[in-house]
Amino acid sequence: MQKELTCFADTLPALVWTALSDGQIDFLNRRWCEYTGLSLEEARGWGWQAAIHPDDLPHLLEWWQSVLASGESSEKEARLRHFDGEYRWFLLCVSPLRDPAGRVIKWYGVSTDIEARKRSEEALKFARKVDQIDAQIRAMVLIGELKMPGNGTAARKSFQEARQLAEERAPHLLRMIFDRWSHAAEAAGDGEEALRLARRALESVKA
Repeated sequence: MQKELTCFADTLPALVWTALSDGQIDFLNRRWCEYTGLSLEEARGWGWQAAIHPDDLPHLLEWWQSVLASGESSEKEARLRHFDGEYRWFLLCVSPLRDPAGRVIKWYGVSTDIEARKRSEEALKFARKVDQIDAQIRAMVLIGELKMPGNGTAARKSFQEARQLAEERAPHLLRMIFDRWSHAAEAAGDGEEALRLARRALESVKA
């Protein structure tokens, strides 16, 4: 029976694992080992920690200890290292197996790749931040913060420098900011003041 279950787990495309009641990993399917590059012998017990992103490991261990203490199903997001060194986001879901008395005798877990979802969430979050900054800059224009003696040549040069900064800090969405407001600010503002505001916008965004 155990051999059949192992063969079944090895055919699944997901990363499947099991743990003893004390939390030590006793099985990882072939897909998990192929993905991380770790052998079953290397990953058993607590050796699987080598495949977790260093920034996520403390939180993941804290979560795992809380799951063991509660005895309840749970899930956690963490980055798992591919054998080529790249980290991708995974959703770790785990559920307990209980004996007739209700005691946990085994844990069954599955790790699902959610990298695409995480990237979409980050892109949406960043797009919202861009919109906020865009609104702030538009407000600056409306209240006249950019209304200084015009110098078209200086302003154009200033915005070229600002766009270069945007490409260095956030090469996609931040560029939208300057496309939206550069023409209005260029017509009404002084180059140095425009560049100062552009730098302020860049500093308020996490690239």
